[in-house]
Amino acid sequence: MILAFALLLGVGIVAGYSPGLLDRMMARRIDPQVVLATWVALVATTFLTVVAALVVVLLPAHGPTSLLMQLVHHCVTAVQHGAVPRFHAVTALLLLFGLTSLLLLVSVRLMRHVRRQRRAHRRQLELLRVAARPEAGPFPTMWLPHPKPLAYSVAGTPAFVVATDGVREELCAGDAAAVIEHERAHLHGRHHMLVGLAEALARSAPWIPLMRHSPLWCARRSSWPPTALRRVCTVPAPCTRPC
Repeated sequence: MILAFALLLGVGIVAGYSPGLLDRMMARRIDPQVVLATWVALVATTFLTVVAALVVVLLPAHGPTSLLMQLVHHCVTAVQHGAVPRFHAVTALLLLFGLTSLLLLVSVRLMRHVRRQRRAHRRQLELLRVAARPEAGPFPTMWLPHPKPLAYSVAGTPAFVVATDGVREELCAGDAAAVIEHERAHLHGRHHMLVGLAEALARSAPWIPLMRHSPLWCARRSSWPPTALRRVCTVPAPCTRPC
């Protein structure tokens, strides 16, 4: 039990102090890939440590299924006879219930996000097939006739980039290419799925600081240009209009 409480204490420290660490990394403009990898590692460590604490409580010397049934039987029998169940049995059942509930909540939230994304993808694709001009590429680019420079990416099957004619008309050739590559980088990196996972974590466990702030870090990380895009932006390109 002492080891289990030590693991849970470690989870509390990591979940409580990691937001400050990630904020400092963002403020110092550390490579976005490093920030993202750190966030994934912290979230995974939090879940794995809770699982480890549960295993320590459940497996002093027996298999998980048999011991779990013994714990449930012990708690039920104690309550029926007006006694207080053993502390470690109650702790194990509470840990198991909390972890299972959290995993189910995250899964449900993530599936809802995927369904919403599929519906939005289907609606946009139907409209763009009428109004946009497709351009082949690693991810097709759908060009809309609009003077204001706008661009965004849409995940799904198929994934594609939406851009307006204003991107070509208002930006230099190199800058316009960088904008399109930026949006393609979001699709290559599956950033839309990461944002969905972060939102699911935040909605499922808002009382945990690490989970609550996850959407903000993912959104900031996705808004930074990746290394390949920064190289594109630094390559001189012929320009026929002022930049």
